[in-house]
Amino acid sequence: MNGYTCTKACTFGGVTYSVGDAIPFEAVLPSREKALIKQGLIAPAINLEELLKENKALQAKIAEFEKGTTIAHESPTGDKNEQNSIAIPITTKEGVLKLVMTPDDIIKAVTTMQLNAEDAAKAVGEIEKEETLILIDALDTRKTVKTAITARVEEMKTGKEGGNKEDKGQGDA
Repeated sequence: MNGYTCTKACTFGGVTYSVGDAIPFEAVLPSREKALIKQGLIAPAINLEELLKENKALQAKIAEFEKGTTIAHESPTGDKNEQNSIAIPITTKEGVLKLVMTPDDIIKAVTTMQLNAEDAAKAVGEIEKEETLILIDALDTRKTVKTAITARVEEMKTGKEGGNKEDKGQGDA
């Protein structure tokens, strides 16, 4: 340790120190050091060389992180409009289900979960992607929303199957 910095006017060994003065390490009794620091009379002096070394090391880590982050967000095709996919693990009774979603899908799910129950149920009726419905169902515990999700999934299943049938029950008229 290089010494201390005086934070309140004090006297050690007959020498008076003013605020901001450097106090040599030898001037403070080791048995009183912690008490004086706790009382706010002195503060450990900052070793400028060590601080600069630590600062350079941290700046290097930040630069490395930023470089890695920039590369990670670039599209493999080079298309700036292409959205990255995010894999979200959802734990189910059968195991872990991995949902691959775009940021827009996640935003839609989170926005829906922030609505009140009735509005969320209406919003669920407009969602087209099954992954978004699965995410909302896994995270939202409201009964109204879960019922709306179940209804929407059934609607999506019957809508796909119903579109292929020619006979809609209207007869041969």
